[in-house]
Amino acid sequence: MKKIKPIVIIAVALSVAGLLISVYLTATHYAGTDLICPTGGGCETVTTSEYSVIESVPISAFGILFFATVLFVLGVFLHTARKQALHLLAAFLAVGSAISLMLFYIQIFVLDAICMYCAIVDSITIVLFALILITQKKYGRTNH
Repeated sequence: MKKIKPIVIIAVALSVAGLLISVYLTATHYAGTDLICPTGGGCETVTTSEYSVIESVPISAFGILFFATVLFVLGVFLHTARKQALHLLAAFLAVGSAISLMLFYIQIFVLDAICMYCAIVDSITIVLFALILITQKKYGRTNH
């Protein structure tokens, strides 16, 4: 567990960052306020597009649930050291990464605009998936 704990702590930090950005995006959506977007108008284009909501619920609200779930399962793993938690995370993050790649595609090729916050959240999801795969591999070498 000592060898993988730093990786899991990094995963926790990234998940907290993803959660906070998702909360910010969701709050600005429901408040009707503009995002502070240092990259120009890409944020507004992306977050007000037809692709930014599912049945009037912003994608970022699903991000809140996603990252809260990742944090919960990471906590379970840190507390119990059970491989099943890593397997669940890997599957969950595989789906999240596929969705993130789809959202990147929409931003770049459909909307021709990049939302910095959205891109960071999508990148965090993909990096988390890679970290969990690394953790699984390292953890699998031990006799736990």
